[in-house]
Amino acid sequence: MVSVVATLLVGVLLVINKTHAQTAQLSLSVTAGTINTCIAATGINIWSIWASASVTTLSWTTWLGGNFGCTDLKGSDSWNYTMSSSALAGSPAWSIAASNVTLTPSGSITVSTWACPSVTAGAGWTLDSAKNLITKTSGNWQICTFFLPSTQAKITVSIPAWSPVGSYTSTLTIVYPS
Repeated sequence: MVSVVATLLVGVLLVINKTHAQTAQLSLSVTAGTINTCIAATGINIWSIWASASVTTLSWTTWLGGNFGCTDLKGSDSWNYTMSSSALAGSPAWSIAASNVTLTPSGSITVSTWACPSVTAGAGWTLDSAKNLITKTSGNWQICTFFLPSTQAKITVSIPAWSPVGSYTSTLTIVYPS
């Protein structure tokens, strides 16, 4: 009888121990990637205009290549996507200053995936030095895919009076965030 009671007592203690709850923690890290798959329109042909005795402007929005944009998997607090222009060099030897080349976005940045609420397009500038076409100014650790359609980035060239007849080319330098 004593052995039966002892066995029952051990059995009851085991059942009691099995009903005790315990907690555990689940830890998860989402690690930062890089800013990658950046794209940009690669060039623009603003055609031609008649020589003039007065200042003339010529604008165009038909770019070659893709839109301006990136996928940000890095989640950086801030970055810039910049553009600048060299002077337009001509044949015969003549140039139109880079300060005569301007870029004006006519639309807003499209954030197509996730959330980067502070991604904005600039208001328009002279491209004689690197200017911020697309900027992220806050939202540390936020990731997104963003772009500015190439059809919304208008280039304007102010052609000085008495510019010689000829062909002119410039180099647009686009620097992606990294």
